[in-house]
Amino acid sequence: AYAEAQAVLAESRDRAREDGDPASEAYALSHLGIATWGADGPAAAEPVLREALALHRAQGNPVGENMGLVYLALTAAEHG
Repeated sequence: AYAEAQAVLAESRDRAREDGDPASEAYALSHLGIATWGADGPAAAEPVLREALALHRAQGNPVGENMGLVYLALTAAEHG
């Protein structure tokens, strides 16, 4: 199930990039990071989540930024 989710979310990210929609790209990356975490563990998810966080910050999106920080904290707690 995670592999399918990763494929769909990667497509969503790619479409958002192609459309020049960084807000949608950031949310797609956030969810892709979670799917990657489920499939491959927290270490694999961290770079995806960091990319999402950077986009949320660049957009001035405090909700997305806070979500990204929570996800990174959880990966750090699990990964050590």
